[in-house]
Amino acid sequence: MTDEFDRAASFLEGREFGELAGDSLAGAERQIVDDVAERVRGRARRHRKSGQMERRIRVKVSGEGEAQTAQVHAGGKVAHLIAGGTRAHAIVAKAKPLPWGPRSFAESVHHPRTRPDPFFAAAVDDSTPDIAAALDDAGADLVRQLATRLEG
Repeated sequence: MTDEFDRAASFLEGREFGELAGDSLAGAERQIVDDVAERVRGRARRHRKSGQMERRIRVKVSGEGEAQTAQVHAGGKVAHLIAGGTRAHAIVAKAKPLPWGPRSFAESVHHPRTRPDPFFAAAVDDSTPDIAAALDDAGADLVRQLATRLEG
């Protein structure tokens, strides 16, 4: 029994375990970040005027194994304004009059406040059960791989 324990302990302390764990989690991480990005796009879709914000939601994965990181970015010029809202403010024309309606222009307009829509945070919240399930699956896969290595 102690021989098996010593072998398991040395394996868990070794580099091979870190690589195994990193590989198991890397696959789950990619699945999670893709799922979150798709949910963010879905929530951003309701603000579709030009589709720019939805198209600028990007996934960035860097590193490998246990050093891998994954991020979802909501780009574009208006994502932060939609998520955080705006106060009422004046928009003043700089070089040429502002288009206002189909055939009119203005030197300045009053923009009413915009209520915040935390679409990004809501998409992450919506993804929580899927994130937990993906991590559970990765953990179960890691345990199976450990059992196979320790038995053999």
